[in-house]
Amino acid sequence: MSLGRIAAAAGVGRATVHRYFPDREHLRTALTSDSWATLHAAIVEAAPGAGPVLEVIDRVVSAMVHVGDRVLFLFASAEGNPSDADTSVANAVDELLVAEIERGQRAGELDATVPAQWIQRMVWSIVYTGLHATGDGLVARHGVDDLIRWTLRGAISAR
Repeated sequence: MSLGRIAAAAGVGRATVHRYFPDREHLRTALTSDSWATLHAAIVEAAPGAGPVLEVIDRVVSAMVHVGDRVLFLFASAEGNPSDADTSVANAVDELLVAEIERGQRAGELDATVPAQWIQRMVWSIVYTGLHATGDGLVARHGVDDLIRWTLRGAISAR
């Protein structure tokens, strides 16, 4: 992403971006940290632990889609791998999702024959695929939540 596009998305001039972030690496690092923090806050707001697991996962997916530009940026900039500075927040994101998946497996709502981390990766993959498809114009942004949830439920529900 160009500095001009970043400035436009932030609603500031290019000079402002250059003043606070003297080089691309500082900007990328700051954007990556902010993206992890934004994603974590969105997932926490989705109220993990409150209600049936499938409903919680639906809310988590919606939260991820809501901050979809940040999710795509994380995949593009760091290939989903956090820096040392972002590891604790990234781990917290993963722990929230894995805890819900394990809760669903214990309750018989989710397939317990596969590791929870496998389902977690399925969530990330399907969300990424949905967001990418939206960017490519294959799916409307307002309809991608439903498509992701439908696909995910078919893949992870207990049979």
